[in-house]
Amino acid sequence: MNDSWFGVDKLLHLTVCFLLAGVGTCALVAGGMRLLNACFLAFCMTVIVGALKEVLDAMGSGDTSLKDLVADAVGAALGTGLAAGILSGL
Repeated sequence: MNDSWFGVDKLLHLTVCFLLAGVGTCALVAGGMRLLNACFLAFCMTVIVGALKEVLDAMGSGDTSLKDLVADAVGAALGTGLAAGILSGL
């Protein structure tokens, strides 16, 4: 298995988690949650979704990769960070 740090697969992981965390943060704030709490919850839930995807991969639906989890966490951090910046008026 070729598991490059800079392959298309990592970009997909990063992008999907970026979108999930960013939209999740915005939705939670729109629902009345404080921004910091929304960022924390959206980040955690996004990373959990990424981890569950890796569990499914380990059960036979794909190849597991710690690098995928790192890309998920980076995407989630960037998504919550951008959402927080936009929502706080920066």
